[in-house]
Amino acid sequence: MAAPKSAPALLSVSFNQDSSCISVGTRKGYAIANAEPFGRIYARDDGPTAIVEMLFCTSLVALVGTADSSPQSSPRRLQIVNTKVSSSGHAWRWQREERRFEVRSWCTGVL
Repeated sequence: MAAPKSAPALLSVSFNQDSSCISVGTRKGYAIANAEPFGRIYARDDGPTAIVEMLFCTSLVALVGTADSSPQSSPRRLQIVNTKVSSSGHAWRWQREERRFEVRSWCTGVL
């Protein structure tokens, strides 16, 4: 009997502002799914992603990496990605590690 495939380690799970989509960060990357009916919209294996936040039901996603990943995916770097065109728009760096952040239509809050 073959050994079962192991799922990537889960690092974060969050809903968007209207709870229509779910964002998941794993040791391999991140994925976004519709909440109802459930189905994957987008997935990318870009390396460990500690925090994933989606702006409403748009293609804009905010990402934060992990401490054990490359410098481009640091826990001190917030990156805004457009999943529709697979491009990185903006990136910000902080002196301290980001623990949590909120994405809204008019601002981004970092804790």
